[in-house]
Order: sequence, then C-alpha cells, then structure tokens
Amino acid sequence: MTASSLSKDNNILRLQGEATFNTLTSLIAQLEKMLTGDIVEFNCSEVTKADSSTIALLLYALQLAHKNKSTLKIVAVTDSIKKLLKLYGLEELLSTNELARAH
Repeated sequence: MTASSLSKDNNILRLQGEATFNTLTSLIAQLEKMLTGDIVEFNCSEVTKADSSTIALLLYALQLAHKNKSTLKIVAVTDSIKKLLKLYGLEELLSTNELARAH
C-alpha cells in the first residue's frame, strides 16, 4: 500500500501523500472519524498523486459534511486534482464558496 494520511488540526483536515484507489479505503475510514465540527477546511496541498479515487473521496467528504450539518470547504488543491475536477465537470467545487460548502 502506498503512503497516505489524513490529519486534523483544529478544523483543518490535511490530505497528504497518494490519494489513489489503493489508499481510498483507509482514507475513508480516517475521514469518517475526523470530519466533525461546524466549519472544516479540507486542505489538499500535500497530495503527491491523485486519481479518480481522490475525487470520490472529496465528494464523499462533502456528502458526509452535509449529513453532519457541517460546512466543508475544499482548499489548496494541486494541479492534478484541478485537472481531474475539470475532466469530471466538477471544478465548481472550488470556484465558489457556496458550492464548496456542504449546505
């Protein structure tokens, strides 16, 4: 398994390392434990490798935040994540705060 982690500091979640199919199950388990609180930033600046699983993780994070009545803002995404979001027509997740929020 490739190296990846999700850490939380106050209301900031940090996704680090490779966020790929091989790490998705572990990252989802971590996310479910950490995504609590009213306003949360999901910082993706330290992602070294991304694929469609990264996008699935971000969408799941938004869904989970909505379920928990939290606000989630995806920030500091890498160019590779931006390209994937554009490919899937989801770049609006980053372009407007209203759409980046879970509710």
